Amino acid sequence: MKFLLLLTAAFAGAALFAAQISGTVKTADGAPLPGMLVTDGISWSETGGDGAFMIDARDGQRFMILHEPTGYRAARRYIPMKEGKFDFVLSPVPVKPETRFVQIADTETEKFGFLDELKDKAAKYNADFIVHTGDICRWPAIALHAEKLNTQTMGRDVFYCVGNHDIVTPREDGTDYQDYLGPYWYSFERNGVMFITTAMHYGEVALPYILEDYGDWLAGLLKRTDKPYVLLGHNLPGQQMPPVIPSHNGNVKVDDRLLGIFFGHWHANFDLGCPELKAKAYCVATPNKAGIDHDPASYRMVTVTPEGIVDSHVDHAGYAGKIEFESTPAYGNGMVFRCDARGWTRAFDAEGNQIWSVPPVRAGIPPSRTGTAFADGVVYAGFGIDLKAIDAATGKVLWRNTEWSGSHTFLGDITVADGVVVSGSQWGGIYANDAATGKMLWHPKIEDLRFTTATVTCFDGAFWAKGLKKVYKLAPKTGEVLKVYDLGTEIQTAAPVISDGKNIFVASADSGVFALDKNTGAKVWQFNGQGPGLVTTTPYRTNLRGIEAPMSLYNGRLYVQAMDGFLYELDAADGKLLEKTWTGMPLAGWHFGDRAGMR
Repeated sequence: MKFLLLLTAAFAGAALFAAQISGTVKTADGAPLPGMLVTDGISWSETGGDGAFMIDARDGQRFMILHEPTGYRAARRYIPMKEGKFDFVLSPVPVKPETRFVQIADTETEKFGFLDELKDKAAKYNADFIVHTGDICRWPAIALHAEKLNTQTMGRDVFYCVGNHDIVTPREDGTDYQDYLGPYWYSFERNGVMFITTAMHYGEVALPYILEDYGDWLAGLLKRTDKPYVLLGHNLPGQQMPPVIPSHNGNVKVDDRLLGIFFGHWHANFDLGCPELKAKAYCVATPNKAGIDHDPASYRMVTVTPEGIVDSHVDHAGYAGKIEFESTPAYGNGMVFRCDARGWTRAFDAEGNQIWSVPPVRAGIPPSRTGTAFADGVVYAGFGIDLKAIDAATGKVLWRNTEWSGSHTFLGDITVADGVVVSGSQWGGIYANDAATGKMLWHPKIEDLRFTTATVTCFDGAFWAKGLKKVYKLAPKTGEVLKVYDLGTEIQTAAPVISDGKNIFVASADSGVFALDKNTGAKVWQFNGQGPGLVTTTPYRTNLRGIEAPMSLYNGRLYVQAMDGFLYELDAADGKLLEKTWTGMPLAGWHFGDRAGMR
């Protein structure tokens, strides 16, 4: 091995030193391995017949990294530059017809109660590896994950991708993410498929790398091999399909060799396609808490071959059921109207024939979970900048919202009343648009209302909305807050506020159902007899006894569908339990699982 300072080179407008580095790639018994790819994280080199390589490494690069090939496992996949000797040792392993892996993301924790379940699921799925696609979240979580969630503790390979909450100030001793979990990006092969990690495009502090350097590295890899590949990362590059990956020579073009993209960041389960690619992008929620969009704690189970993705499904933590998602459709004029996860709105006749379709204007993230509405011959559909009014008969777009974009999608349905269209955004709050023109009328900037997920209901001449812990009565035309009732407990569930004319009924995340006097907010009664949820869907929470499904009133009885799998029939006057029926599944009022975006 030699380590010689060669030159000073101008690159991307800055003077950078390059060092010529050499090393070898051999088997454990010393046999040379030609054709092996090695990188410093920007440049690439290939071993010759003697197993040796030489590379002009950029100054400041932390590692020499081996692209682990099909049919071999490396004793070390990367070697720190400070060691000064770069000899990689590989051992042969059998090549299988498929590769299986388990994806998790956004654990954001210093507690590891989910590890036994993860290990068990990976073993039962016969996973080749586990990949954590980022957001371990600051110190000491980064160090603790390196200690507790690794190849030795899981009994199979464990890989990490960097997330925005992992790009943080180094520790007091100067160590950073790479000291614990290795390079910010790298690649490896399993059974004829390349797995390539992606770079996060922002962090809590300034990026410790140049994003275009990643693009140069990726372009170099794709030029050196013709193998199919999978991208693994914290967010979908460019937050759209096809992905956008910048380099110093323009955007890197992904091609038909791309089999799929697996990412996290959005704390939600969904997949997205696009006309330009055969591949889809798949997002997973978190394994240790409910997702932002009320997805249960989840693991993604994936099987891939060189021909494509054979299986990609979500396993929910603590629950074996597999449940799929569709947004709430609307009905009118003898037709059914539906907006899918990618934002396409379609109309179907009674026989299921498509009458018209309207494409989205946004790239598809966050996915749409908002239900559609129909009123006076107009369909209202979409979320944020894709919220729109459509002529139900013709499919002509009458207006599109241009004044608010939201953050995460709204779990409830669109409400139309008194010439006002009301929708919302998790982390954004309630938004009202003029039904005729689309102009935004009002948006209460109330911290508690930012955490809104339930359909806004309309009765007593007003809109009624749920926040994190409070119920709001809002004036339809202005959004003026007419009344606020503080329940003192978390009510962030998708069950809307309903009324029997005298009282309002409010479902909570862990404290059952409240009946409040409609005019004063005084508590009339509380039912808190539901059991622990089969899954928890309240964002960032675990082990709650939530009520997510819409409640209903009939003949003086209140029907409550709970996440513990029971349907409760209560006396609406006093909250007394009249009957309890087991259904065998969590009753969420919507389907949770992958929201498959149509192409």
